[in-house]
Amino acid sequence: MSAADQQRPRTLREAHDDSCARMPAQEAPVRVWVEFRRANAGMYRSVADLDRGHHHEALYWFGRELREIERLTAEPEWKSDYGREGVLPQA
Repeated sequence: MSAADQQRPRTLREAHDDSCARMPAQEAPVRVWVEFRRANAGMYRSVADLDRGHHHEALYWFGRELREIERLTAEPEWKSDYGREGVLPQA
């Protein structure tokens, strides 16, 4: 197992803790929030496969992050800078 794999959250609790630790300031630009939400979506999708006891909860959080990305990318600040491309997180 690589060092990067060892640092990735493997449980839903670890994912929540990681998300809280990385959360941007409330006044951060939309771009920063979209990046944060994309990272969270990928993390929760991975955790859904790893933490089978919390599979459905992790999938809920994955979906919630996707909805937040949709909401954020609909904001005028995002549209003027980036358009609508790249809404889904990278695999």
